[in-house]
Amino acid sequence: MIGFLSKIWLSVVWADTPPVAMVSEAELKVLSNLPSKKETGSSSLKRGEWRLDGIIFNSSTDWTIWLNGQRYTPQNLPEDILISNVTTSSLEIRRDGQSPKVLCLGQVVKIDA
Repeated sequence: MIGFLSKIWLSVVWADTPPVAMVSEAELKVLSNLPSKKETGSSSLKRGEWRLDGIIFNSSTDWTIWLNGQRYTPQNLPEDILISNVTTSSLEIRRDGQSPKVLCLGQVVKIDA
């Protein structure tokens, strides 16, 4: 009964609380070094262009990358491109049926549809 009441109380207390994003210290360090949107000129990216903003690399199956300002992991990948061979400073990016292009930190590549 106490557990049930605790759940009700917590749902009432936290009902209006916004969701919280958890980031590791390594992710926070990368995020703090990213230029702000005003500095990046993200609007200057043209259709089909991809910019590698940051990488946190732990292993070939445990990494976080930021492409065009968006955060991606092996479990949460962009729908329209394929990412492979992520390292500490680069990755390979391509569309299905195309040859991969190497994308290094801070670099922009164009991938045609």
